[in-house]
Formats: sequence, structure tokens, C-alpha cells
Amino acid sequence: MQRFSKSTVGDMGWSADFDKKAERDIARLPKVVRIRVLARISWLVENFDSIVPAPLHEELRGQYKLRSGDYRAVYRIDYEKRVLRIDYVDNRSRVYKRKRK
Repeated sequence: MQRFSKSTVGDMGWSADFDKKAERDIARLPKVVRIRVLARISWLVENFDSIVPAPLHEELRGQYKLRSGDYRAVYRIDYEKRVLRIDYVDNRSRVYKRKRK
């Protein structure tokens, strides 16, 4: 099984760090969806300085979403370390019902 631990881009760029829950979520996705979600996360890492992150609200305050078809990746931003911490990935019908622990 492929490990999704880190994906660093450039010397001063951003990187993605996957929580174990996110790794498990991604591994369970159908292959076509998994490829699309990982490509979208790579795009986010490469283009993070030129986008405006989509914040979540209420219980999910402090987290952000990334859309990929019917799936969402929920992540946090560590500006000091320039790391996007991917917390979990799920279908849009379930993703916002999950709570950060």
C-alpha cells in the first residue's frame, strides 16, 4: 500500500502532511477517485500561495476544505512550517459530519 506521508514542493514551497485518518480514507477510495483526490491535493500544495483557502465554520472552525468532485479533503494550515495538514477525506455527504479530535 502506498504511504501518503509527505509531498514537498520546492525549497520554499508548501508540503502536505496526511493524518493517519486521511491516509486510511484515501486508501479506501476507488482507484479513479483516489488518483483524482491526490492530484487535487498536489495542485493545492503547488498553488497554495496564489489561492484563497475555503474556510469551514462552527465546529470545524480552523479547518479548510478542498473540493474534488463529490469528495472533500479537510485540512489545517501551519503557516510557520508551510505545511497543509490533511485531516480526512470523504464524500461531501459525510465529510462535514466528522469532527476533529
